[in-house]
Amino acid sequence: SFEVDPVHAAVARHLIDAAGLAGAGEVWLGLLQDTVPLLDERGGCQCLAFSFFDQRGTTFHEDLALLQRLALVAAPTMLVADNVNKPGAPEFLWHLSHTRRFATEIWSMSEFASASVEDWQSLSLG
Repeated sequence: SFEVDPVHAAVARHLIDAAGLAGAGEVWLGLLQDTVPLLDERGGCQCLAFSFFDQRGTTFHEDLALLQRLALVAAPTMLVADNVNKPGAPEFLWHLSHTRRFATEIWSMSEFASASVEDWQSLSLG
């Protein structure tokens, strides 16, 4: 996980440890575009079997392109993205739905703490 907020990073680390998955996942502090080169350096090719996109939906396509350009996305992999309706991630969803690599499903749900606002989450397997 790439976390900008140190408190979120600490909570994520605790949850990973509590689940007994400390050997299977890591939490890094920093922005994705700044820290992903370290992932390439330390993990090497195809080290991402699971990715959860939950920052600004408007940059998901750029983030996925960076991960793919560095050959970090494993095969098979699972990509989960939140907020793909609000603020929206049309380029990300278009890419996932127009490539043979991924099978994508989209779910409609209420935005957290705002039941009257519809948002979507996507799940892509590939």
